[in-house]
Amino acid sequence: MRFGFAPYSCKWDSGKPMCSCDNASFDVDGFGRVFYPNLGQFRVEMVDTENNWLGTFGRYGNQDEEARGGDVPMAWPTYLAVSDRYVYVTDTISMRVVRVKLGYAAEKTIAVR
Repeated sequence: MRFGFAPYSCKWDSGKPMCSCDNASFDVDGFGRVFYPNLGQFRVEMVDTENNWLGTFGRYGNQDEEARGGDVPMAWPTYLAVSDRYVYVTDTISMRVVRVKLGYAAEKTIAVR
């Protein structure tokens, strides 16, 4: 269970509480790392197989803004998919799919015999 990964409750023009019932999806990469959108904080978060925090990317924004480093502007990240090189995130309010290239703090190449 993670904060921000759930349907979102809100109030509409009438002021009555309603559930917008937007669901979210997560994905797991080849190393078992879990990537999931945090709708409440407008970002994508990552944990390992033991639920240890690995990092995050994204901030509140829309399609008219430029990304600043790892802070990709997103208005409502809901669904995502992970490949070996990229994370694809749907930004529902901005009506787009954001492709973010994965980078690693350390990499090691070994010879296969």
